[in-house]
Amino acid sequence: MQFKTLFSAAAVAAMSLTASAAVLPGDNIAPLGTADNNGYWNVWGDPTDYINDGTPIWAVNAGFHGPNPSSGNEKIWITWADTYSVDEIQLFHCSVGAQYVAEGYLIQTLNTGGDANNDGDWTTRFTDTTNTDVTPSYVLGSPVDTKGIRVVFTDIGAETVLRFEEIYVSGTLVPEPSSLALLGLGGLLIARRRRG
Repeated sequence: MQFKTLFSAAAVAAMSLTASAAVLPGDNIAPLGTADNNGYWNVWGDPTDYINDGTPIWAVNAGFHGPNPSSGNEKIWITWADTYSVDEIQLFHCSVGAQYVAEGYLIQTLNTGGDANNDGDWTTRFTDTTNTDVTPSYVLGSPVDTKGIRVVFTDIGAETVLRFEEIYVSGTLVPEPSSLALLGLGGLLIARRRRG
């Protein structure tokens, strides 16, 4: 006996969205991306995997350590292969003491189709010049679709070495419209053939 299973275009689209929606609203999507930086103090090794590992903790082998002495323009960023709708960014400065809290920085999003290594492909969303909070949070007025978040430090405070723990990013996966459009086009072609 042979069974045939028929799916409508809407059912296939729903299954496709369910399979790709791995992130729920409000979840920290930072660990889903790849972290990078423009230079670090290598006495403790490369901190690339620490700023988005989902664990805000300070240790000599966890966190970002800027150059010694700091140049004041360190950059750390996270990029994703997929586009996410981002609505909030929380920074975790070094909690060992207030002397390690960066006072000035820009929080930026990567422009659509942009290159993370090109400064011109980032848009500044927040500028803070008087931060004293260890875990400040920044809420976007409306969500921004992006494949990257970057922090550019402009004033690291009293210390000459930047110490920074973690970036949390709240957002949701943006479904790829191309697969839904193709499903719709396929349905039209099938309907046209049946009429002919």
